[in-house]
Amino acid sequence: MKPPIFGYDDRYFLECEYSREQLFELQNQILSIVSKGSSDIAQDLKTAIDHKEIDLCLRACFSKKLVYRERISVENQVPVYRYYTN
Repeated sequence: MKPPIFGYDDRYFLECEYSREQLFELQNQILSIVSKGSSDIAQDLKTAIDHKEIDLCLRACFSKKLVYRERISVENQVPVYRYYTN
């Protein structure tokens, strides 16, 4: 199966509770939302996958210039971003 946005190293799954297929499906859902347009992709995403995995995918989208981001807050000295297309 070809990764929609990026692939995962086999070592990643040693500590990950999700399967490769679940994470690729998450990436497909994110790409679907991106193609339709969204003011907050994470909010529009309907999934049981945790925020850490979603944020990883959204950061990859941002690095590929598929989405924009805006810092909305800082929690425990870590910035929190809103990812959007429009």
